[in-house]
Amino acid sequence: MQYLCPSFATLAKQQQLIHFNDFWDLTIPWFEAPNHRRNGWSGVIEYTLTDLNGHSHRYFIKRQENHNTRSLRHPFSGEPTYRRELISILKLQALNVPTLDVVYYQERKEKNNHQAILISKALENYQSFGEWYKSNPDEHQLATAFKRLAAIIKQLHHHKLAHYCLYPNHVFIKSDEKNTFDIRLIDLEKVRYTPISAQGRYKDLDCFLRHASGFSPNHLKMFFDEYFKNLSKFSHIQHKLIQQLSQQ
Repeated sequence: MQYLCPSFATLAKQQQLIHFNDFWDLTIPWFEAPNHRRNGWSGVIEYTLTDLNGHSHRYFIKRQENHNTRSLRHPFSGEPTYRRELISILKLQALNVPTLDVVYYQERKEKNNHQAILISKALENYQSFGEWYKSNPDEHQLATAFKRLAAIIKQLHHHKLAHYCLYPNHVFIKSDEKNTFDIRLIDLEKVRYTPISAQGRYKDLDCFLRHASGFSPNHLKMFFDEYFKNLSKFSHIQHKLIQQLSQQ
């Protein structure tokens, strides 16, 4: 499987980055040190390309080797986790759920090693939702951001998809001078289709709540009120989450 954004291909070619090896052999410090598991490894570097007009473009280059996940389609050897992430990114983009902008994906078998590269644009001037919350935004900003986030998660679940790793730090946010918020979902390798939609909803909302220990219960209630707005009846999911929220 492969994916290539034409504008990125042109920019990379200007700096002699054309083939898989050109990206694989880049020797710069790790942005995220390699994670060794699943009998393989995966790691991330940050790389800047400069266009002919002198403008800089930052990217994150994710590389992995034998870092595979087994699935029904690939029960024995598994498939690269970055392939799963690419598929999820493209799926969310098709559904207008905001996420990363991917520009390159390629994989290969090299001496019996399954290698993959996934490159995405850096989220310039974004913060994780957790970091942004700690920056003491005012109540109007908080209300706007939590409502926007709730709408995005609700949209994801409407399509019977679940993130399955919805930590506040896997949500990135950027605001402008008009307090308009752009929110993106990242780390999508675990996204899955959940035909029983209630299961996926609870998994994501419970995960977000459990990892929002520094958040005010009032702000979390604001988030859940927006998420469950316009539902025809009070669900068991709401009941469970309200119980958990009362214990925060």
